[in-house]
Amino acid sequence: MNTNQERNANLPIRRNLTLTYALSFIVAILIVTASVAGILYRTVIYPTDELLRLFVSNDVVNLFIGLPILLGSKWMAWRENERCTSNSGGLKGSTRGWEATSRGLVGRVSGEALG
Repeated sequence: MNTNQERNANLPIRRNLTLTYALSFIVAILIVTASVAGILYRTVIYPTDELLRLFVSNDVVNLFIGLPILLGSKWMAWRENERCTSNSGGLKGSTRGWEATSRGLVGRVSGEALG
């Protein structure tokens, strides 16, 4: 195997990712709780004007940029994991793939060599 194949030998991940999803969900709940509390109770949580000016904008960014990125990436990872570990044993959709052989890249479906 060449170096690139060794590096990607474990991809896509086929193990159970339930713990990862649960921890990401807990982090999302903490982000929502801290950011909403910072916005709703800003004078209690940020007692000085300097703290208020610095951290309320961070709370808004966490809610409207950070949280969608976290949840979106977890959703895409879940979707890809479901697609790759389906009952068909491979990728759904396209059955055309390429594998490296001594002849170069070879299409798995048709067996045509690319050089």
